[in-house]
Amino acid sequence: MAIGLLALAVPQTLFFGEKEIQTIVETGANLGLTMLLIIGFTKMLAISVTLHSGFRGGFIFPLFYLGTTFGYAIALSVPGIHPTIAMVCMMAAVNVAITKTPISSTVILSVLSDTAMVPVILIASFTSFLLTTQVSLIGTQRSRTIFPNEPRYQAVPQAIVVEVPVEA
Repeated sequence: MAIGLLALAVPQTLFFGEKEIQTIVETGANLGLTMLLIIGFTKMLAISVTLHSGFRGGFIFPLFYLGTTFGYAIALSVPGIHPTIAMVCMMAAVNVAITKTPISSTVILSVLSDTAMVPVILIASFTSFLLTTQVSLIGTQRSRTIFPNEPRYQAVPQAIVVEVPVEA
């Protein structure tokens, strides 16, 4: 019901965001700074409600959509920043801040945008990763900390037995 109310208030928050990213790219300047921020924060709330209610769908493209809206809002508020650069950088930064996957985010975004954007995407991805390494927003994410003296985290060799039937 909460998702329905959010969608009723801000229809741009419906769906995953994969196709809606193109709408933001095409109409972001007409929407304006305030509306882009409203869309972004409402989508953030919708993603949170969806994930915490047990929905099993992915959240990569919704995070990219968040990055697109906030990136375009930054481009509108700071005239020297090109909208494409702002959107792609924010798409990378938001996704990496949540998922902690700078390499795969860079690969996906370079395929979606252009390979000429790879250096900018890499900088945004690794900056976000370094700034949010200690923050975990997904409860099921494994820690990347290694405990060398802790026996339960050490690999124990296991014998593997393979039986091959032999025909006589």
